[in-house]
Amino acid sequence: MNMTHEITIRSANASDAISLANLSEQLGYPVTPAQITMRLEKIQQDHEHAVFVAELDGRIAGWVEVYARTILVDDGVTEIEGLVVGADGRGRGVGRALVAYSEDWACQHGCTHVYLRSNIIREAAHRFYISLGFQNVKTQKAFLKKL
Repeated sequence: MNMTHEITIRSANASDAISLANLSEQLGYPVTPAQITMRLEKIQQDHEHAVFVAELDGRIAGWVEVYARTILVDDGVTEIEGLVVGADGRGRGVGRALVAYSEDWACQHGCTHVYLRSNIIREAAHRFYISLGFQNVKTQKAFLKKL
């Protein structure tokens, strides 16, 4: 891949909260920087859970949240809980770099595969994931019950 811009991946930290919140908003998930800071603090206490940011030319252009786990029917799977690339970073290798970093992280955590979910309306994202070798393995409905 020929990239003319420098992409750096690193662990997210509290000073990234405003950027993380702004990127989340672009994807339709409104959250405040204070909420990001509080949640990130909890995530950082779990070595099987992480958030990474991609910096493009020195500023945050995207983030990915990963969670490695063993479940009753699988030895080790990492789920990409969220992946956001800002509008101005799309098509510049940011998402590809975040997914590759997530795959390396998954291997380091003993996982044999990476799983993710993508809203049915995000057709461009679906094409992106397929281009990276992901396969659509399930169509499902998602249910939520507020407590």
